[in-house]
Amino acid sequence: STSTVVARTTSISKEQRGTRLNRPGPAPQTTGPGTTSNCSALTPFIVKMSVLVWISPLVPRWLPLVAFAVLFQCPFQALSFAPIPGRDALAGSIKSNDVDQRLVAGVARRQGRQRRWLDTLASSSSAADAASSSPSDDEILDGGGIYRKFAECAWSRLKDTGFFDEEESPVPKELASNSSPARGMAEGTEVTIEVRSMLGSSSSPMRLARYALLETLAPPTLTNHRIAVPDAIHVLNLVIFPSPNLVGCSALPVLGLDLVTLPGMKHLIAIDFQPVLPLPSKSGGAESEEGDETNIEMERIVLPKEYGEFEARLAALHRKHCLESDALPWGGDIPEFARRFFSPYAVWTRLAGEDALPVVQDEVMSVFGEYVELYVDLMRRIQHDIDSEALSLDNAIGNPDAMQGQTDYLNYRRDNDPARPMLKSLYGEEWTEKLIGEILFRDLE
Repeated sequence: STSTVVARTTSISKEQRGTRLNRPGPAPQTTGPGTTSNCSALTPFIVKMSVLVWISPLVPRWLPLVAFAVLFQCPFQALSFAPIPGRDALAGSIKSNDVDQRLVAGVARRQGRQRRWLDTLASSSSAADAASSSPSDDEILDGGGIYRKFAECAWSRLKDTGFFDEEESPVPKELASNSSPARGMAEGTEVTIEVRSMLGSSSSPMRLARYALLETLAPPTLTNHRIAVPDAIHVLNLVIFPSPNLVGCSALPVLGLDLVTLPGMKHLIAIDFQPVLPLPSKSGGAESEEGDETNIEMERIVLPKEYGEFEARLAALHRKHCLESDALPWGGDIPEFARRFFSPYAVWTRLAGEDALPVVQDEVMSVFGEYVELYVDLMRRIQHDIDSEALSLDNAIGNPDAMQGQTDYLNYRRDNDPARPMLKSLYGEEWTEKLIGEILFRDLE
């Protein structure tokens, strides 16, 4: 009877219902071989309705079962809460009714993830320590997006160097931040962007540091606290430019740090001392007898010979994180037109799956911090050489090779920015082009 079904349904704990969120429920059955009933006659209708209702995070899991019991008088056996069959059991029914199985499964998984972090969101709003709690698992992130800590740590380290003006260079208010509703997610979820920039002082070996940080954030809690949704868009693009006015050494590389997370827990990581000029080789450009391009690339010199000790440290970091460890596998071929701007010590990897986020938070965070620290150490040494007059800064004319190299780099990044389509879809074409052309990859003045 209906009362029996409701009683059995209400006895199921919230935790049990949560575990069923991503899996469709049992389809109503006939009373036996060769028999018919209202339930069996309306099977196509029931399957379609159950799928639509089941994927909604707003409808209790038991409601469609009770409705079917009352309206169609389905046998009680069809409503029993035995273990739910796998997706394959429902796939045939869905396919027979021309419903896209992959679409339904994908929506169900997404709705399940949203339901879990919304439950956490509701509970955290009443907790006194919500703002200071740490991530509990890979379903929610508290206190900012995936790359918030990366940006804050790097920015703090750069400000401590004393190489930059005390006040950050003013990013126009209309470009300093923006937000857009996150498509396919709960109402109030937004993809936000934050842009910051600092100019180096006239006596500094650094010209500019700036970053753009995108985060997908859940609606504010009662304490105005926001929790990030990790299985969504998160991007940090942080670039540090050396001064192109250094005279007495060859052009220095740019420190490029690009960290990208996309829906489906897909992560793309690129961290590198990016050369702005074609790099010479230790062998004078001669190819190896075998013609091994990899060997040729690894022979390229990234830093001026006066700073060979820093290149040795860079090579050691790359070897530790990329050659002696499988945590950050090579991400695949780099387009030929872009190879000029990648060094042999580039950390370029693709990570995916539920186990990838801990790798990002641990291994990627480690290599990120070590590359930033090494670049700061290099700039401190160059500052020492400027102070001792081993190098000089010609702010009137500059270093022509370094200026041309940075111009080529800016043109390359501006013309081939892979984030452009995503930014346009979120914030519009006009705003996106202003951000890229006037802030992120602005021409040298």
